[in-house]
Amino acid sequence: RYPDDVQGRFNLGHGLMEDDRPAEAIEQFEQVLQREPSRYSAHHWMAQCARNLGDAAAAHQHTQAYLFGQAWSRHEAGQWEEAEARYRKLLQQYPGHVQARFNLAHGLMKHDRPREAIIEFQDVLQREPQRMSTHAWLAECYEAAGDEENATRHRSRYEAGR
Repeated sequence: RYPDDVQGRFNLGHGLMEDDRPAEAIEQFEQVLQREPSRYSAHHWMAQCARNLGDAAAAHQHTQAYLFGQAWSRHEAGQWEEAEARYRKLLQQYPGHVQARFNLAHGLMKHDRPREAIIEFQDVLQREPQRMSTHAWLAECYEAAGDEENATRHRSRYEAGR
C-alpha cells in the first residue's frame, strides 16, 4: 500500500517471519535494504529467513553484513571499545572479511596501538595486495612504532602503486 514506508515493510517482514513465511519476508527485507542500506538489522532477519529456507550461503552473507554493520555503526559513533569487540567477533567467524580487518586496523592506529594495527594491515595486504592505501597506513604505523626502515619501504610501495 505504501511502497516507500520502510518501517512498515520491516514490520511486515518480521510478521511474515513469525507466520513462518520466510520467502515472503525476504521480499520485504530486500525492499527495506534497497531504501535504507545501512539498516543492518534487516540483514539479521534476512539471515534468519535464509536459514529457514536452507540457504546457508545467503545466511552467511547476511550474517556478515549484520555483524559488520554493528561494528561500523559503533565505530562511526565513536564507541571504539564496542566497535573493536564487534570487529573481532566478526573476524573470528569470518576471518576473510577484509573491510572489517581494515577498519579494525585503522581504529587501532587511531587509538595509538600501531603494533597491533600493523598485524591487521599486513593481513589485509595478504588478502588484497592491490589495496595500495594499506601501504600508506602501514607506513604510518611503522613510523609510530619507531621503525623507519619499514615505514620508508611501505611509503615507497604506496607511491609506486598510485
